[in-house]
Amino acid sequence: MRTVRATAAETADWPPLETLLRRKTGWRVKRETLTKLAGPIQLLMTRKGLPDRAALVRHLEQDPDALQEIVDALTVNETYFFREPAQIDLFSRVLVPEMLDRKSATEPVRILSAGCATGEEPYSLAIALAERYGVSQARDRFRLIGVDIDRMALDKARKGVYGRGAFRRLDAALLERYFEPADQGRRAIRPEIRRLVAFKQCNLLETPYPDDLAAMDVVFYRNVSIYFEPEARRRIFRNLSEILVPDGRLVVSATETLSHNFHLLSLMEVDGVFLYGKKTAGPATRGGSGPPPRAPGPFAAAPVLKPEQTGNPVPAAPPAAAETPKSVNARRREARDLAAAKSYGAALAALDGLMAEAPDYLPARTLKAALLLNRGPAHRDAARQLCESVLAQDSWCIEALLILGIAARAGDDPETAAKWFKSVVYHQTDNWLAHFYLAGIFKAKGQTEAARREYAIVVRLMEKGRFPDHGLPFFHLAFSQEEIIHLCRENLRRELR
Repeated sequence: MRTVRATAAETADWPPLETLLRRKTGWRVKRETLTKLAGPIQLLMTRKGLPDRAALVRHLEQDPDALQEIVDALTVNETYFFREPAQIDLFSRVLVPEMLDRKSATEPVRILSAGCATGEEPYSLAIALAERYGVSQARDRFRLIGVDIDRMALDKARKGVYGRGAFRRLDAALLERYFEPADQGRRAIRPEIRRLVAFKQCNLLETPYPDDLAAMDVVFYRNVSIYFEPEARRRIFRNLSEILVPDGRLVVSATETLSHNFHLLSLMEVDGVFLYGKKTAGPATRGGSGPPPRAPGPFAAAPVLKPEQTGNPVPAAPPAAAETPKSVNARRREARDLAAAKSYGAALAALDGLMAEAPDYLPARTLKAALLLNRGPAHRDAARQLCESVLAQDSWCIEALLILGIAARAGDDPETAAKWFKSVVYHQTDNWLAHFYLAGIFKAKGQTEAARREYAIVVRLMEKGRFPDHGLPFFHLAFSQEEIIHLCRENLRRELR
């Protein structure tokens, strides 16, 4: 099918449509995103007999179903089962038992997956509950609801049928226990698990929420806010905090924790996992003055911690009035210099502060991802999630693509690594580092000609003086330019003759 692309002239009258979508959904809507959707937009205009985009905007204001068509086309629903497993483990091992202790025998624990997309997150929570309490007890003691703005995604969630990509982080035993074969090599979640989750359409920006979303004990709101404008992010966080019961918990992605510290809830750390809690008495704090309130019991609110020194609070930044604010680029350079001096904890703490104050500044995320990846396998998932959040906003970010490739290679997943490195060279053909990694992958797979081609490309790029242009200026390379050339030529001369 031919892809419809809009010309520059055709996009000149799109700002009103961008404004409408931001107002209705809170999303960051970029012109290039709408350009890619020129086909669906044109089909809608033809079907409704709308002569121009001004008429389209007026129509969308009056027709919620037509607006929903555009919303469904805009949403991104790439996710997988048991994403950020440490949070799910904490949920079933610590949070749920604490909630059950507060309930009567007939009162269920209520759990919300906000922005559930095609259902992988709420089903992961259901599986975790079934593992710990059994399906029968899970059915009687818990109420799990998944909400999303995208109707088509919710239809897929209700069907519960998934391709292989959805299981890339799922333990094989859980896959066998809770899924059954479906068509075209896919897997369907077993009916007893599917019945544990109810799905509902909901725009998180609009209030009041439906009545059945009131009085939630635990809310998962992960890997969603990256799509929203900063003010919409604050409004949604406030909305979610208001539906939490006293002592309720709100879980966001590890990469989003600091960007949600609006002092509406208490930030806390439990077993190395950060989350938010609602204090016992009264509504959540609504101001920005003063420190966040402390939560009772074992969930004492914790300050932001240095990654290398859990338990030692990061020194508070001096008041803004005391000095001239530094640019985000200058602060990133300072963090990079700290890392170069092997002060990794200080570098990560500096980046956390920068990300909290400038959540849309993507270079801070890629630098943090690179530092986490350098710290070893335990931090690989966090690095990967940071890069995925960057690509959600900038699909051409070379740094993020390279780090994802390196992470996959380090995790013994050459197929995924090759996919990321190929994306790099597609966008930046002279990136020698991606070519070098591809050569090694092809060589290991016995694809001699492909490996030779990639090694030869690296040598040519080195001879043109492209060594500094590897795409990761803050990433430590184990070899010099001369050593890279020698390695490539040796591979061309010996192993690959």
